[in-house]
Amino acid sequence: MDEAEGRLPDMGLTPFPVLSTRRLNVRRLVDEDAEAVYWLRSNQEAMKYIGKPVLKSFQEARILIAGFDKIIDTNAGLVWGIDDIETGRLLGTISYHKIDWATGRAEIGYIIHPRHWGKGYVSEVLDEVIIFGFSKLGLKSIAAVVEVDNHASVKVLLRQGFEKEGIVKEDLNNEGSSCCIQVYTLERPHFSL
Repeated sequence: MDEAEGRLPDMGLTPFPVLSTRRLNVRRLVDEDAEAVYWLRSNQEAMKYIGKPVLKSFQEARILIAGFDKIIDTNAGLVWGIDDIETGRLLGTISYHKIDWATGRAEIGYIIHPRHWGKGYVSEVLDEVIIFGFSKLGLKSIAAVVEVDNHASVKVLLRQGFEKEGIVKEDLNNEGSSCCIQVYTLERPHFSL
């Protein structure tokens, strides 16, 4: 596979990029994170807008981490764990996926455990991951697909400079119910590095 087929080009991402903010470390997930990933992704409220089923076991968390490893190792995307610097506790994840190297566009996704909502963690980590995407990966635009009812995430994206593309379509949420999603996009020229 090459860049046109959606794989990351050789960007010198060895070792795996670790990013830091004032309060957070953003790093590769490891098998030892299975319990924390389970804690995050088995939480119904955390998963409400993710469009994936909740995890039912630690083994499913291990399988998910192995899947993230495959995505990273085959250069198909990047998945980071978000740690609190003070406690070392995993608070969530953030990723680039559906990367189209021909157009320089990727989707970004994130999930934070509800205990940590409203603390500005997503905005803080988005700054670093967006800068990384534009400056190190050479992305030209970053998209976020959000359920219409996820007002908190929409507010975060708008504060980051994302603009609504106006695309609304039906999809299935993690409960198998129909929901409407919107696409928000941040273009490189509209973000100061």
